[in-house]
Amino acid sequence: GLPPAQVKDLLTTPIENGLSSVKGIRSITSVSREGIATVELEFHWGTDMMMAAVETRETIDLVYPSLPSDSKKPMVLPINPGEEPVLWVGVFSKKGDNTLAYRIAEKEIKTRLQQVTGVGSIVLLGGTREEVQISMDLEKTLGRGIMIDSVADVLAQSNYDFPAGSFIEGETEFLLKTEGRFKSEQDIGRLVVGNTEQGGRVRLGEIAEIRRGVHEKSSFFLFNGKEGIALLVHRKGGESPVKVSKNIQDALADLSQSYGNDLEFIITKDTSQIISSSISDLVISGIIGTLIAFVIILLFVRKLSISMILTASIPFSIIISLLLLRVAGSSLNTMSIGGLALGIGMMVDNSVVVLENLDRRIPLRKDRTQKNIIDFASEMAGPSLGSTLTSLVVFIPIIFLPGIVGALYTDLALSVCFAQLASFVVSITLVPVLYLLANSIKRSAKKEKPQQDSFAKIEKQYRSLLRFVLRKPLVMAAGLAVIFVLGALVLFGIKYEFMPQIDTREVNVTVILPPGTSIDYMERVAAGLSERTLLLSQTESVIARAGGENDDPYFLANPRESIERIHMSVHLKEGSSTVFKTMGELKYLLQMPNAEIIVSLPDDIIAPLLGIDTSGTVLSVAGADTADALAHASRIKSRLVESEFFSTASVIPAKSKPGITLVPDRDTLIRNNISVATVSNTLRGYLDGLYPSKYFTEGREIDMRIRLREQDRGSASQLNLIEMVNSEGGRIKLQDIASITSEKGFGSIIRIDRKDVAFIELSQNTATASAADRLVDNIIRQDPRVESMAASAFEQNLPRIILIFLLSIFLLYLVLGAQFESFTMPLFLMLSLPLSFSGITLGLFVFGKSINLSSSLGILVLLGVVVNNSIILFENYKTKIQAGCNAIYSIYRGSSERLKAISITVLTTVMALVPIAIDPFQRSSQSSMSVAILGGLFLSTILSLFVIPQVFMRYFRRKK
Repeated sequence: GLPPAQVKDLLTTPIENGLSSVKGIRSITSVSREGIATVELEFHWGTDMMMAAVETRETIDLVYPSLPSDSKKPMVLPINPGEEPVLWVGVFSKKGDNTLAYRIAEKEIKTRLQQVTGVGSIVLLGGTREEVQISMDLEKTLGRGIMIDSVADVLAQSNYDFPAGSFIEGETEFLLKTEGRFKSEQDIGRLVVGNTEQGGRVRLGEIAEIRRGVHEKSSFFLFNGKEGIALLVHRKGGESPVKVSKNIQDALADLSQSYGNDLEFIITKDTSQIISSSISDLVISGIIGTLIAFVIILLFVRKLSISMILTASIPFSIIISLLLLRVAGSSLNTMSIGGLALGIGMMVDNSVVVLENLDRRIPLRKDRTQKNIIDFASEMAGPSLGSTLTSLVVFIPIIFLPGIVGALYTDLALSVCFAQLASFVVSITLVPVLYLLANSIKRSAKKEKPQQDSFAKIEKQYRSLLRFVLRKPLVMAAGLAVIFVLGALVLFGIKYEFMPQIDTREVNVTVILPPGTSIDYMERVAAGLSERTLLLSQTESVIARAGGENDDPYFLANPRESIERIHMSVHLKEGSSTVFKTMGELKYLLQMPNAEIIVSLPDDIIAPLLGIDTSGTVLSVAGADTADALAHASRIKSRLVESEFFSTASVIPAKSKPGITLVPDRDTLIRNNISVATVSNTLRGYLDGLYPSKYFTEGREIDMRIRLREQDRGSASQLNLIEMVNSEGGRIKLQDIASITSEKGFGSIIRIDRKDVAFIELSQNTATASAADRLVDNIIRQDPRVESMAASAFEQNLPRIILIFLLSIFLLYLVLGAQFESFTMPLFLMLSLPLSFSGITLGLFVFGKSINLSSSLGILVLLGVVVNNSIILFENYKTKIQAGCNAIYSIYRGSSERLKAISITVLTTVMALVPIAIDPFQRSSQSSMSVAILGGLFLSTILSLFVIPQVFMRYFRRKK
């Protein structure tokens, strides 16, 4: 095919120019490879993809006539290049016949699996394809004056059964045909393809070797070092990966019964297991959180009946939340279940406030009548509703936020909102009923005495501290200053990233070999590296692959993919070393000369949806053309490598792929009436071969391929002997009409938004990660031609994230203002927000988490939660002042009376988040979110119990 530079000029650029007018396009990325152009259109979120596909096809119809006449019409395919296949199904021959395995996999297995519900596309990788090879002897061919295209024409015309009419004999009509198909390789060899000067016949077998062979590989697939064929199963848009995986496994069980004697099917990789594991981990964390909440409640209230009532509110709230999620059209996924797991501790908040008020206001069982319970439960309905609304309102911007961030986190926001709403309904309906039932069972006949509150000692100590703080406000101010400074200092020791890294029990290894490396050599290298990797005790399996087929859009559309890259996926045993330790071992174990080894973690589930590569740092460098972009990228790479902050650095595309250029003598071509296209097509036939016909055998078709034998096409000097036919029928050698020169070209040409770019892939040293990030940031700031791929995704989503926070704070202010009918009161109540800052940073620092999108959403959750304590305290202060108490007494007694309710609600919320925050398996993307909530809520509550009373004491004094 054409070199990438010509593909860019003749195909890619005209198609890009035409498609740039399609509505809704966000970016255009193109990759020009040898003979193939791939243009990827990314649309803005919310674009009608059906209409976009129609408009794209219409544009292609308009552009196609301007493309070269021998180019095929471009295909329009809906794909997501960043999405991993759901399943990697390995097909292995039990008898070692990979050609048979490939044939069955391509013709039968792929077809059967394509019919499975939920399956989108299936791509084949690896294997060998059978063909009939007609290898022509250059010397004998030239000696007899025979051209390859004439041989191809004879083959094409001689391998058919021709109809020869019909005749009627008696009452029967017979159809007559002339049998022309080849029955064997010997039949092909007896075919007459020319005549000698003496008038003798030249048969194909005299000038060519004919045998059954295999086509050159363009890809390979190894599983634990064993060669096989991989079926990469992609799901349809909107289909559940877990369901698709289950359906495929059921289909494979049926196929094993049919092909079990010849083939073995192994699911080498199942990406849906990550989702299933995440969901099961969240469910387990939720159960553990519920048990922890029960223990905490029991420790505080010392009453089994009340503890069971409060704990019972959790499953009832979850059931109501699930029903509401169903009504809203949301499914059970990592986001929705993660939202429920995060909200488990908060589900008891409203119930604790109501139940604590009932138990405090009705100390004697004989007074716990239906009327009293209704009255005192209703007393807390207002404050509970207010606190619930503040928790709900911060999520409204996410639910209605346009774009991928809104779509991605809507399920989480809805599940938290529904959990809070359900907990409020349960607290004012079910909890009072259960409280009444619990006290009506086995009423004691003896005279009751008020029970001694086991929390009294803690309240007494709190009152002492509160009295001290109210008298010494400067001490409190100094303490706050120290905490704020400490929180600000640890902020510099926290890593910043867009998405958190999680342990999926998988490590990716990329081996970059020199340009032009043969696929057979790469397969040997991959087998050796797989063998080394299996020596590690924690290794469960190793997948190695390289290359791609010409019908694989996922390979062709990936600008960072090339034929010289070996991709290895190392799966670790459960309970063995962490992926982070294994990464270091693999970097040392897999070292080899003349190759770059990049060891990284696979992308997070969410990252591809946001267009982010979490496997390492990737920079794009723009240039006037590919050579300019590549030269500039090489200079930046040298600067980065000299810093010693990076273990590996590579530039894409490869800049030194070897090649040979044929320079025709145009005057000679004109004299002989030979076109440049004729020269090119003739050479292509001799070297790559022609496919004139099919060989029919055993009920199947096999390609027939004719070209020069291997020893006649191994050097430029042999190419010079190839002959062309001029207009007079004479023959002229290639060396007489053209010269051959060696040069190095690009393996591919990458363009983003119609600008040539090069990529720099970087792998950081863990010890100097912060310094590496600073160096990269400095380069990006100083050089407008350099851009971080992750940073660009972050910059695209950053305005939306900021908008979420601003809208949430504004809506929170409006809700509080409407609730308390004041413009200033919301500002006092929202003082809890800055108090949580140090708790967030200290929590992230202690737990070793980063500041990322997930932890940012944790901060958003805090906005609606931390103000609840202020609301509870203020409502109690106001009630006592309205009853005639002075400000100091109201604040002093009101704070201590609400200490138990606040302690229970905060500790149940915090401790329920501990299992998710600890994340022992390091595979929860919501761990950093939990830590942010845990740290911020815990510290802000402690500070609020002393700061809020101080603020409101001065507020009520001034008001008086």
